[in-house]
Amino acid sequence: MRTISIILPFFKYKHYFKECLQNLAQSTFKDFELIVILDHPTEDIDDLLEQYNSVFDMKVYALPEGVTGVAACRNVGIQEAKGAYLYFLDSDDYVLEDTLQNMIKAIDHDVDMVYGTINHTWNNKANYLHKIENKEVDEEDQEEREQQRLNKLSDFISFSSYEKDEQQAKAIFYTMDNRKGIRTFTVLGNLYNRDFVVRNNLKFNENFRYYCDMTFMCPLLEKLTSALQVEEAIYVKRKHNDPINEPALSQEENENRFNERCDAVEYTRTLLKEEGVVRFCLDRKIVSYFVSQMAKKIRRSQDDFWRTEYFERMAKTMDGIRPEVMNRYKRNSRKMVAYLQNRDLKGVQSCVRRKLGIKKFFRIFKNKNV
Repeated sequence: MRTISIILPFFKYKHYFKECLQNLAQSTFKDFELIVILDHPTEDIDDLLEQYNSVFDMKVYALPEGVTGVAACRNVGIQEAKGAYLYFLDSDDYVLEDTLQNMIKAIDHDVDMVYGTINHTWNNKANYLHKIENKEVDEEDQEEREQQRLNKLSDFISFSSYEKDEQQAKAIFYTMDNRKGIRTFTVLGNLYNRDFVVRNNLKFNENFRYYCDMTFMCPLLEKLTSALQVEEAIYVKRKHNDPINEPALSQEENENRFNERCDAVEYTRTLLKEEGVVRFCLDRKIVSYFVSQMAKKIRRSQDDFWRTEYFERMAKTMDGIRPEVMNRYKRNSRKMVAYLQNRDLKGVQSCVRRKLGIKKFFRIFKNKNV
């Protein structure tokens, strides 16, 4: 049995996929099977599959007609995997040579999850490594940021009442709570114990194209009994240089994205304990999206649906927020959410106006040219 099953969906962008395979072939860790799942690809990649079939222990599956999406691909991968651990890899991303080796080397007993580090870049691996090697690092600044992160972790562990299970608390903090927004909350960059995943019947909800990760990751984090952090295990999340003609999934413009975000949060809540810490962190992510992103569109956007149908849809999602979630927000944000829950559009707009005004005041205070 292989140690790792790498689950790799493919839909389009052959040139990225080729680089992904090239980088994977350079991995210092070789004891893995590669499971490629074809999501009705728009390009012919038979030559690549044939070329790398002799390099990897490779299995190729195709989604049936009428079934599509990365969630379905990953579910097929979980079903077909034989490795002790699962590793999800997107076809436009890559891992560094020692990423998998660092993770496996750190495991001295069975763990439910091993989580690494995700870095974002516009570059291929050669350019990425060149920039890393030539980057001037301010050690004092790095130490200050690390201390801030440790202070936040300490506060999180204390707040979450996880002192007795620090491994689980750290895993929730680093893979969920400390990552801004919902789109950055991802299954990528981690190893998952396959027996743990199968035993708990963890799957991706195939109804969601953009936000399926939370439907797998949230219940997994809640059920964790053991976890291990390996910061040196780097997964490189690649942004696309041409977001118009070749957008990454996160760059796609789709009018269904907003509604799916709300639907996915509401569905994922049904998988979690209402009073649990994972549910708390998920609720906080949707609150942060509203007060930092959506609220500005309610005031500034020329599209009235932000003040009508989207406003009502977000209010429905916010109705499920536990009151204690709002205790960690400033007074203006708490009022903004309360107005939303009461369907008071003018109240929300008033809070947004105040927030933007204060922000502008401090900009003027710092730079009178503003």
